[in-house]
Amino acid sequence: MRPTTPKLQYRLAATLAACSAVLFSAPAFAHTEDSLTAPAPAGPDGSNVTLGSGGGGQFPFALGSYNGLVLEDSPDEGADASLDPIRRARRAVSSVGNNQYQEDDIKPGETQKWYFPRDAKDRDGDGPKGGKDREGGGPKGDKGREGDGPSDREGDAPKEERPSHRKRANTVYVSMTICSKPRLSKRDTDHNPPALPQLEVSILGLNGTDSWAVFKSEGGYMSAVGDATGDVQLKVTAPESKDYEGTYHYQIAASVDALFHTVGGDESLFHVDSDTTTALLATASLNKTDYHLPAGNDSDWLHKRPPFVMFANNVNDPSIEGMERSYCALNLHAQIKGKKSVEASMTRRPGGEKVREQFYVTKLNRSSEYTGILAMAGNSTDSGNGYIGGGGRVWQPEKFSTKHDDNCALIHDLPFCKEVAYAVPTNPQKYKNKLNDLITTYDDHARSLYKNFTYSLAQIQCNATNNETKWSLSVNCDDCANAYKNWLCAVTIPRCADFSNTNNTALHPRNIPRPFHNGTSLPSSAVNETIRNFPAARGARNPSIDRIINPGPYKEMLPCRDICWDLVRSCPSALDFSCPEEPGIWASYGAKDKYEEGRCNYPEAPFKDKNGGVALRGGFGLGLLGGFWLLVWFTVFELL
Repeated sequence: MRPTTPKLQYRLAATLAACSAVLFSAPAFAHTEDSLTAPAPAGPDGSNVTLGSGGGGQFPFALGSYNGLVLEDSPDEGADASLDPIRRARRAVSSVGNNQYQEDDIKPGETQKWYFPRDAKDRDGDGPKGGKDREGGGPKGDKGREGDGPSDREGDAPKEERPSHRKRANTVYVSMTICSKPRLSKRDTDHNPPALPQLEVSILGLNGTDSWAVFKSEGGYMSAVGDATGDVQLKVTAPESKDYEGTYHYQIAASVDALFHTVGGDESLFHVDSDTTTALLATASLNKTDYHLPAGNDSDWLHKRPPFVMFANNVNDPSIEGMERSYCALNLHAQIKGKKSVEASMTRRPGGEKVREQFYVTKLNRSSEYTGILAMAGNSTDSGNGYIGGGGRVWQPEKFSTKHDDNCALIHDLPFCKEVAYAVPTNPQKYKNKLNDLITTYDDHARSLYKNFTYSLAQIQCNATNNETKWSLSVNCDDCANAYKNWLCAVTIPRCADFSNTNNTALHPRNIPRPFHNGTSLPSSAVNETIRNFPAARGARNPSIDRIINPGPYKEMLPCRDICWDLVRSCPSALDFSCPEEPGIWASYGAKDKYEEGRCNYPEAPFKDKNGGVALRGGFGLGLLGGFWLLVWFTVFELL
């Protein structure tokens, strides 16, 4: 028979516990520099409160005496605790739940400790979740949630009584991200501040080792994966620094399912083009393996909420420097974010086959370079505590820049020329705040020319069933119509670049003798006399651009000659299409170069300055002509 305890003793213990908890309790989820230990088992009588100055009971701190004195935290590991008035109670080491991040502030030179209990999944009931976040599984401030601390597990069986299957090895995933960083201790006059010292995470209990493994974050992110049979102990350390002062804010998480915070490993965001204040970027096809999106039909994404978000920062702004791989840091500190600055939508460009997400970014500065970062909130369907991968995913940055001259305007998603997505010649005075009018001007002109072409194509036997009467066994009239439309849009809507751009030698000057919209003209030293007198440099590719838009001097990236070749291959010989042989620098088309990007324009064509300062990708269609023999000559004369 178990011995009984007098009721008076129970009352005294309860009274002392309540008073001590009010007067001397430490902040919830604080950290101690003592060694990490799992909660002590309950006593033989089922009680989880033990009085005494030492003891291994469940009480969160030891009571030294009844005189109001409590044991202070040891300043150094292994140092003797001492009694002293007005000293804080010893803090409890905090646990990290399965797929449940915890967060805290840490100063340079400090170390904070956490642990991931071996039965976290069984105890918390965590696992793949599809519903709302669990109550209490939120950010800082919810640290007193039941089951989180070493002293919260009331009624747990002693370790020796735990079922043996609990000790089998589980794969444990640990991740940490820096959400905010300390400030520079003094302003850097050379605009070259020292790199942010990265946090370190030490882990004990993975892969059967009895020593601490140290992992240093990179870009504000770290992760580690290994097998564990018991509790996994974690230490977060902020290195000493003379250059930074203040605190870091970080998130740390552990899981037996997958990493809570993740990063992508390869290039996944591409710069399409820009003007002086806006830019267009796009993802790769959504079926890209690295995106980790749910399996399904690509077309379904056209009717769903876009799965990605995008952040951007001017390269001269250090707010996210050292934290580029942390979703929480980007969400808190990125200059450009949210629906007011980034318009996300789905597109089938180029080619109409694969679905991608595109980002139309506004409120940019002229002649500026930016870092764009693709990210995902959570796992594309759910985010936050309790969800596998709920901490978000971040991919590699993509550099892009804005133009200097304002007579190039970025347009995309045209009703007819759907492949067009790049900067085109414009007049900022005539079309200021009237981008839709500019789009209509270009798109309607191409549409009208295409209508004439359809009259010519109607004379071809497209629907013949006999192979002997078909004009081709490999292509049909639909192929011809599509190739012509693509070519037409390419040559009627030229791709515009700054006249001041001297980095890319594949750009061709246009409208040299014409004034800019503000009345100024190019100085004679801007181009040599040979180029100035060449007919192709004295006007736009299409005379209607000078007549209707009047953009002034600009440079053009020529359409790729593959566009013309595709037109000739896809259409019947009766239409007599041919591509000009063009020696010299004044060709009608540019040539692709597998070793050098930015030589000519085609749907989503890479365009990078040789010095690497600009990363543009322009998308657009191909095609022009209309009406048969007369329009064939008209096209060659006016548009090529």
